Amino acid sequence: FVHKDFEACDDGNMVDNDTCYMCKPAKCGDFVLHPGEKCDDGNELPDDGCEPDCTPSVRLVFVTSMPFQGDLGGLGGADKKCEDLAAMAGLPPTSYRAWLSDANQWPAKFMKPYDFPYVKVNGVKVADSWMGLVSGNLLSPIDVTEKGGAPPALGQAPCPGYSVHTNTTAQGTQASAEHCSNWMITEGTTTGGSSAKKDGQWTQVCNPASCDFPAPIYCVQQ
Repeated sequence: FVHKDFEACDDGNMVDNDTCYMCKPAKCGDFVLHPGEKCDDGNELPDDGCEPDCTPSVRLVFVTSMPFQGDLGGLGGADKKCEDLAAMAGLPPTSYRAWLSDANQWPAKFMKPYDFPYVKVNGVKVADSWMGLVSGNLLSPIDVTEKGGAPPALGQAPCPGYSVHTNTTAQGTQASAEHCSNWMITEGTTTGGSSAKKDGQWTQVCNPASCDFPAPIYCVQQ
């Protein structure tokens, strides 16, 4: 029942992403991703990844504030870590994918090649488009976490400059056949990049590196 002067709608369920949210008509800006919306960050700030009309204008990229060993739960588990961290940081509620490659999948194969700029959460541009992201030369390093801070402090790197798990080349393809058994175990070796670099070393700085080394991963908004 719709109670006068108290509710604008009441569909009798607890489903958030339908046409009636908390007894109010669903609308852009209520922080819920409704059918037809590409994103909804609950604010009207422009150029923050989700525009006031609930359409994305930029793609966010970040290095995780948490380090992980190689047992990420596969690519799906790594994506879930990206999305959970993005949600906790209040980033636009869209999907995020981990910049990782295993035996069968790699970013150039499974990520969407947008023409939007790729930016860090502080607004600094990383690339003008997907082609810029995979060009081997970024406009700035991906050195900001989902929280807007510096990458986590790490222990002694397994090889010079290693600071991010990737197993991915600057072109977004598989760097090697070593990928912590499809990112499921802490045994073995893999390839990593450096969050301090903006040339090709941002994603491929050295190999081999032990899968038991805790390091962050890169996350890219889709």
